Amino acid sequence: MKHFILLFFIACSFCAFSQNDDKVWVFGTHAGINFNTTPPSAITTAITGYEGTASICDENGQLLFYTQGIDIWDRNHQIMPNGAGIMPVLGGTPTTTQQAAIVKMPGSDSKYYVFSLRDGNVEDAKLYYSIVDMSLNSGFGDVIPSQKTILVDSYMTEKMTVAAGNNCDAWLMLRSAYMQYKAFHITAAGLNPVPVISAVGSGSAGNYIYGYLVISPDRTKMAAAVQTAFELYDFDATTGLVSNPRFVPSTTSPYPDSYYGLSFSPDNTKLYTASIGNGIKQFDITQPTITAIQNSVVSVSSMMAAAIRIAPDGKIYIPHLASDIVSSIDYPNLAGAACQFNANALQLDSIDVYGLPNYNVSFRRDSISNRYIRHLCADSVVLSPFNSGIDYVWNNGSTSSSRTVAQPGTYVLRYHYLCSYFTDTFLILPKPLFPQLSLLKGNCDGQQNGSIAFSQQAGDTTTYHYSWSDAAGNLLTEYYGNAGFQLSAIMDGNYSLKIATTDGCDTVLQLNIPLLPAPHASFESGNLFCVGEPVVYTSTTTAPYTLLQWYFGDAGQETGATPEHIYNQSGTYEVMLVATNASCSDTATASIHIREFNLQLSADKDFPDFKENIQLQTSATEPYTVSAWFPESLFPQQQALSQALQADTTRTYIATGQSSTYHCTDTATITIPVKPLLHFPNAFSPNADGLNDFFAPVIWGSDIAIQRFAVYDRWGNKIWSANGSAALKGWDGHYSNGRLADMGTYYWYMEYTDALQKQSLKGDVILMK
Repeated sequence: MKHFILLFFIACSFCAFSQNDDKVWVFGTHAGINFNTTPPSAITTAITGYEGTASICDENGQLLFYTQGIDIWDRNHQIMPNGAGIMPVLGGTPTTTQQAAIVKMPGSDSKYYVFSLRDGNVEDAKLYYSIVDMSLNSGFGDVIPSQKTILVDSYMTEKMTVAAGNNCDAWLMLRSAYMQYKAFHITAAGLNPVPVISAVGSGSAGNYIYGYLVISPDRTKMAAAVQTAFELYDFDATTGLVSNPRFVPSTTSPYPDSYYGLSFSPDNTKLYTASIGNGIKQFDITQPTITAIQNSVVSVSSMMAAAIRIAPDGKIYIPHLASDIVSSIDYPNLAGAACQFNANALQLDSIDVYGLPNYNVSFRRDSISNRYIRHLCADSVVLSPFNSGIDYVWNNGSTSSSRTVAQPGTYVLRYHYLCSYFTDTFLILPKPLFPQLSLLKGNCDGQQNGSIAFSQQAGDTTTYHYSWSDAAGNLLTEYYGNAGFQLSAIMDGNYSLKIATTDGCDTVLQLNIPLLPAPHASFESGNLFCVGEPVVYTSTTTAPYTLLQWYFGDAGQETGATPEHIYNQSGTYEVMLVATNASCSDTATASIHIREFNLQLSADKDFPDFKENIQLQTSATEPYTVSAWFPESLFPQQQALSQALQADTTRTYIATGQSSTYHCTDTATITIPVKPLLHFPNAFSPNADGLNDFFAPVIWGSDIAIQRFAVYDRWGNKIWSANGSAALKGWDGHYSNGRLADMGTYYWYMEYTDALQKQSLKGDVILMK
């Protein structure tokens, strides 16, 4: 049986802090601000406070109750039935910088801690808490009588604030009169009365009595007003420890600032200070040294101010002393004047003296859904929640934290963990199909070309982890994928392949890659040949093989043991022999160099006259010899490089030569046309005696093509004409109708074309009988 393994989940953080618990501020004398409206609006309340107050809303931003640390009012502005006198008053109206704070009880939907800090001399400066239960008094809330005015500690200053922890918990932070910070841990188990002590601080004890103590929005820094200085610290929201004090004195002269209110910027990079005498200032607390922080100071406003605080809308608000006007810093993350001070941001329905409500901490339960998907690998599987919790309920009614299932299906578990409601949904799939072997090819002897392939079955989109190991168990390669697995270039031998799903299902296959007999290809041939010369290849391949396939490098192919191939162009060719049998193949290659000899033949005259002397000359770009001339009868010196002769007719001459370097042969050809020599007789006798019966030209040298040959009488009448072969035969002395012409003189005209151009001749002839 395998336990459940997480494949996929979607979840929020385990505990969440309400974003709306601060939407209504109550402070001063009957004053208040509602941040649920845009812009924020003034409201009238029942509070009577001089300095520190606290108010809290529900998760929808609706006011629940508020306090100045002495009395508690409900959302209808009535003092709760047990809400009066939650802090003993020694005489007069107590007033403390941070007199009240509210923290929602972790793990509870209805209960809240209300902390009261009493001023006075050192002995009388005490910390109390009371618990409000909002389920009482018809939902308007009341103080639990047995949980009212509980003394926590003594010897305090006026500094008190709260911050959320990192584990659905909270910290109540105070400065004691003994130069210590005390961090009281608040968890679902309650308030730990033993605080975490941080003995830090550079000022004298008296300087820490009044003024703000604030923690940055990211809960990594803390700042305290120390009369004419402020002090910066590092804060650990997990342990509550305060460390790394940096004492930053005022540099204003001649009268230094007397700091009262402090506020971090929302992005934690700036600290804003408020002093009654010197207005509002901005410091860049990202600077590396105290001097650099002092030098970064920018005066934002000279207004008289005490309290200053970040609001839910991201602005910082500052009430005017003893006035109904509230100013704001609209862009507190920006440096200098860019932060944009707004002197008249809001008008209250009443007045404020010194204070604003303290920060508070409340928790709301998130509903978190987790989804788990896995295969049913074995006969059954144990399903367990990802987190430990309480109040487990499965969809079959079981209240156990775990459940054993043996069938595919959907199983749902609901439970509580810290500040969240969890719904874990388990989708259990059938056993995986696992990919199937689709190819296994052995390794050919002397090579490394074994291969395997596994294909996933139709419809299977599971991502598998493939682990390929040798016989000794050494991992050779691994692969994740959902489209099968292929591996090549494997040596023969025994291997194992583990196929596993990401949720723990697996199978191991033992595979043998067999050794296959393979041919070893090789062949013989020369490596230098001439164009047109047959090249004979001889295979020397060793068995076993069933096919010898040749590739000659010029697109030519052939099979067999001794193929012959002729190359028609010079160059270097890569010849390849592939020897194959039923399973394996091998390849042998060699380079073949094909050379070409080019013999040239030229004449000193392109169109010589009949019987004119001409010179024939061979040539080449490399050393050579001549072995023959054609026509052989004209050239008794067959090995001469040149020849001299008379041009008696148009004729083609051929010379055969051989390269002296590679012994390749070539023939060169030239055809030399000879100008025709034409002779026309001046008389003929067409009497059928076989002598001079036709009037025709006698031609020596090149042949001609007669386009027109015509005979005219003395009056210019054409009595005969012909072309082509009929013209070459000549005129037989008859008219075209067959009548013999009379004796006398006749005139002729001829147009013909020789080897180069068109010519024309004319003359006369005497017909005799």
